[in-house]
Amino acid sequence: LPKFDGICYDDIGGLCKELLKIRQVIEVPLVQPKLFLENSKIKNILIIGKAGTGKSFLMESIKNETFAFCKILDCYNLFTKTTEKAIIKLLKSIKECVFNQPSIIIFDNIDIIASPNVSKDGDSD
Repeated sequence: LPKFDGICYDDIGGLCKELLKIRQVIEVPLVQPKLFLENSKIKNILIIGKAGTGKSFLMESIKNETFAFCKILDCYNLFTKTTEKAIIKLLKSIKECVFNQPSIIIFDNIDIIASPNVSKDGDSD
């Protein structure tokens, strides 16, 4: 993964509406969990986009801007391990997040294992 130490929301340009939605879904549950639980059915966020559009950059800013424990898992590295090693790493990460609540698990490069836009001929968008 690229390193974006110190990146914050203010470093991201052109995504004002998207960033506001992400902040509402991530920060409100952390700061006001009761309000969020009463008014939301959102459980997960999926940030999709073509390569080079700044998804990792955005995820790193979320990690830097929230007080929650954040664990970023690179699915490419997870996928290239044996099944047993991948499961062990995944379970270890989940335990780490449970221990350090509140926490956020970020799966980077998830399109490696679950691309939503694969056509019949195998090409992906």
